[in-house]
Amino acid sequence: MKTDAADFFSKWITEKKLKQKGTTDIQGRFEQFMSMNDDTEGIFVASSDGKVFSRYPNQKMPAGYVATERDWYKDGWAKNGELSVSAPYATASTGTLVVTISKKLEDGSGVIAMNPDIANLVKESNSINIGKQGYAFIGSPDRTYVAHPTKKGTKLSGEWLEKMYSQDNGSMSYMFEGKEKQMEFTTNKATGWKIVGTMFVSEVEEAAQPVFNMAAIILAGALIIGGILIFFIIRSITKPLSTLVSSSKKISQEI
Repeated sequence: MKTDAADFFSKWITEKKLKQKGTTDIQGRFEQFMSMNDDTEGIFVASSDGKVFSRYPNQKMPAGYVATERDWYKDGWAKNGELSVSAPYATASTGTLVVTISKKLEDGSGVIAMNPDIANLVKESNSINIGKQGYAFIGSPDRTYVAHPTKKGTKLSGEWLEKMYSQDNGSMSYMFEGKEKQMEFTTNKATGWKIVGTMFVSEVEEAAQPVFNMAAIILAGALIIGGILIFFIIRSITKPLSTLVSSSKKISQEI
């Protein structure tokens, strides 16, 4: 997991390694990491004094780029040892849609960060169909759509928003364009993202109706068959009784 890798590098990278000429050891480990994580756009570290910025793979950064002034560095530093996960954005180096996972180095000498490529995640989320018109979406902690069939990158809105962000997981019904919908959601603890599925309640009812119809037919059939069986069972009992009553009546007349 990328979060585990960030934890490892935050302990392994030290001020001494950052001051090494060409950051050779760091580059070697970064290369090894990238060879096993082809879903990552890049991994990089910056020293707290702004003098060292080491990235793999190497990319020409925009003019005036200062790592310590970037949001990923500030967020990682401010978390003071906890992971920071950014909202989705296009990188300055390659333009790839990513999120940045960053963490302050354990010895306080800088911040380690990596950019998982989320294009496949977005594609996978958008391909999920729930019923005929239902879909899945992902919301970031700052209430921005990470993935949505039509609203990626925009802010979340709706009467359900406050309830969803006040709980780690749950379900709720709400109205959308005059129709009732059902929503189920959970929270990814590492990123704080909300993973959500929503669909129209009418689809559930329509899908369940054939089952109810079949159950009703089976029940009706069972009642009819049961009634016939009961009739014959009762008849098998009452017929001998009738014969016995008739015989006893005849005997009583003869006495």
